[in-house]
Amino acid sequence: MEPTQRRKELLDAAKQVFAEKGYHAAGVADIVERAEVARGTFYLYFKSKREVFTALLDYTFQTLMERLHMVSMDQPETIIRGLLDNMSAIERYFEEDSEQANIIIREAMLLDDDSAKRVDEMRQAVVEFLEQLLTHWQKQGILRPLDPVLTAHAVVGAVRGIFEQRMIHRRLEAGEGEVMEHLLSLFVFGIIDPEHFELAAGHMRDIGLED
Repeated sequence: MEPTQRRKELLDAAKQVFAEKGYHAAGVADIVERAEVARGTFYLYFKSKREVFTALLDYTFQTLMERLHMVSMDQPETIIRGLLDNMSAIERYFEEDSEQANIIIREAMLLDDDSAKRVDEMRQAVVEFLEQLLTHWQKQGILRPLDPVLTAHAVVGAVRGIFEQRMIHRRLEAGEGEVMEHLLSLFVFGIIDPEHFELAAGHMRDIGLED
């Protein structure tokens, strides 16, 4: 078997074991048993359980970034669809691979500082991607003058919270794409009925939150 394929099989086996048992309860013995290989084969590719776990995080980061794409400004009417496509791409990735979602959302953040830092680097890369989009759209006059960094963090935080409830706790049952569509609608149009936009804006100015 090709080394690349064997490594992938070990990663897949480790992913399943970590998702089922959790990082601390899982062992190399569990991984090689699931992969149906000798223990020595494992150490040809990874030095430790920790190294294979880190490799899973790196694979997730690379795959997510490959699925995101810049939204063109050539046709402004496609902006909403472009945003939704990006959000749906992330959702589909984790829906297709719920074990990986379990590891990223739960295990990695609870493991130790190094793993938490690695996940934070992934989140920061997505934040920077969104920040670039928001800043560009502000220059085009499409968005009002909000802090693009703060807004990007708010979007990413909301998406992570929804993924946790939907994929780990199995709440928020909805059809494919419905949750992301609702979230996008919330961020684009807010919660105020258009009929009361001016009233809300006036109130915000009265309490000093808008110029």
